[in-house]
Amino acid sequence: MLKSSIFMILIAGLCFGGLSMADYGTKKHEGKWDKKHPRQKEVNGRLQNQKDRVKQDEANGSLTQQQGNQVNQQDRKIYRQEQNMKKRNGGDYLTKGQQAKLNKEENGVSKEIKQDQAGNAAAATPAPAPVAPAPTNP
Repeated sequence: MLKSSIFMILIAGLCFGGLSMADYGTKKHEGKWDKKHPRQKEVNGRLQNQKDRVKQDEANGSLTQQQGNQVNQQDRKIYRQEQNMKKRNGGDYLTKGQQAKLNKEENGVSKEIKQDQAGNAAAATPAPAPVAPAPTNP
């Protein structure tokens, strides 16, 4: 009887101890995973770089404020997608496929910025002045 009681206590201790260790492993990374996960960090870094780029381009006139607002709106949409993707994964991380999808969308926005800049530069370049015909000697 004594041996079976000790055995039961030992088993119960292992079960509860194992559960608390599993719980510790989960809570240990809670809240840190979001900010430090490489895929998360890379996508958020790109969004921040894009935001800084738009601000700089608006300041130097290579993008209009309307174009900058449109780009920022697209970036906010990408950020919301990222948050929804993380929620589907338990709120902690992005999969490689999700990261690729977000990067592809960000590449499209970046390409759009370049096109807007080129269009604005072409519009700002004055047309060459017409050349007057050379005078003729009679």
